[in-house]
Amino acid sequence: MAPLNVAFAQIGADWQGGQTLVINGIQALHRARPDAVQAYILGDASSETDAYRRATDADGIVRYTPPARASVSRIAGAALIRLRSYNLTLERALLRSGVQVLVGESVVWRLGKVASVGWLWDFQHLHLPELFRADEVTRRERKFKLTLRLADRILATSSVERDAHEFAPAYASKIRVVQPLSVIDPTVYERNAGAVVDKYGLPQRFFYTPGQFWLHKNHRRLFEALRVLGCQGVRPHVVLTGSTLEYRDPEYFPSLMQYVAECQLDKQVHYLGTVQRADVLDLIRQSICVVNPSRFEGWGYAVDEAASVGKRILASDIAAHRDQSPPACEYFDADNADELADRLRNIWDTTEAGPDAELESLARSRVASRVEAFGTALYAALCEAVDARRGECVG
Repeated sequence: MAPLNVAFAQIGADWQGGQTLVINGIQALHRARPDAVQAYILGDASSETDAYRRATDADGIVRYTPPARASVSRIAGAALIRLRSYNLTLERALLRSGVQVLVGESVVWRLGKVASVGWLWDFQHLHLPELFRADEVTRRERKFKLTLRLADRILATSSVERDAHEFAPAYASKIRVVQPLSVIDPTVYERNAGAVVDKYGLPQRFFYTPGQFWLHKNHRRLFEALRVLGCQGVRPHVVLTGSTLEYRDPEYFPSLMQYVAECQLDKQVHYLGTVQRADVLDLIRQSICVVNPSRFEGWGYAVDEAASVGKRILASDIAAHRDQSPPACEYFDADNADELADRLRNIWDTTEAGPDAELESLARSRVASRVEAFGTALYAALCEAVDARRGECVG
């Protein structure tokens, strides 16, 4: 039987979680269906595309550059897109490489004989509308409705699927639920996790909060909890990593750091910037606990990654976190700094730094079954999409 040829758009070019999603998806497909899938990256001839392929360990690249702006092909293609939501030039590029299905964050056109699979990230604007301008809400809803209408299948987590049923019930039957998966290289456990302490000049014991500094990530509540503990004479250390870019409020990160300074938390809060994935995993292992105070998550990699490594977790009590059911996880009200402070103090007073042998053993014992489940579910959704597209083309 010929392998299924799937191409992935470069999800996460400006969002590390998106690239991680593609990495884990390709790895799971290769492990669960080693002879049944060939995975490619869709991109141009740039070095960025080459780097993305290397990072994701894809089997190759499908090179595609839109026709020149004033060319006949570009004008004719634009007419097809406008009148029929059909991208002929992209379809031809994919067919030349034998690709049967394209996976992307959004699906904004049909591709003729090539199936399309959309990956819905979240419906945050429905839950936290105050974080979005009206025009952005309109843009997001238009994109989501287009993806749900045009895609042959949709991938989503359980919480996103529930939102999609409310948002566009007519297309909900296309959705296939896939739970988060973080594939951890076993060599991680051979490293000395404590080396990050010397590398970054950190204290031995610390909480760790990885993730981009977006408004909904709720770092302010974590700092408020530290201020509450400071008034009690308890001063735990917190390490943070991730990008500080927040397009909705460019001053958000500076305002957070100003709050840290005003509350005299400077010596407790350690921001390391954007670090290599290997260091993220070592920081997880060395920490006493991974903390995620987020008000909303779609995919929720911070929690899943910590659970996949084998680390205790303190997470906000939101649907995405509950759906993951990670081992050794405690929940708190994302809007209650006092409750978070109490949880932090209890863990700070009772937990040692460094790898947790029991939790790491449990995490490693679950790897094979989790990868198989994720890879199988993803493969099935891709095959369904191809069959649906083939049936529509024949019909």
